[in-house]
This record gives sequence, structure tokens and C-alpha cells, in this order.
Amino acid sequence: MLKAFSEAHCVLSKRSASKNGGGGSRSERSDKTGPRSGTGPPKVRREPDKEKAPLGALK
Repeated sequence: MLKAFSEAHCVLSKRSASKNGGGGSRSERSDKTGPRSGTGPPKVRREPDKEKAPLGALK
């Protein structure tokens, strides 16, 4: 049961991550608090840049 739950959670986090540009649970939290504080769009724009930087460093 735990295994199935963790797998489902992983899929859900991946889906939300693709929507917000990566980050999993972190992006979900920012998505919830974003509209309230008014910093939704900027956070979503910054996250893809954070993803690209590590990839470039690895290469």
C-alpha cells in the first residue's frame, strides 16, 4: 500500500512540477501562496532558469 501511494504521489508531484516548471512540492507551495502574495508569475519564470543552470554546469 505504501509503495503504491508513494508511486502515485511521485506521479502527482511530477505533473505539478511540469506545470510550474519543476520543483515538485516546493513549486506546489509557491503556487498556493503565489496568488495571495502576488508573486506567482515571477516564481514560475525563475524556476526554469534554475533548472537550466545546473544542466549547463553538468555538461
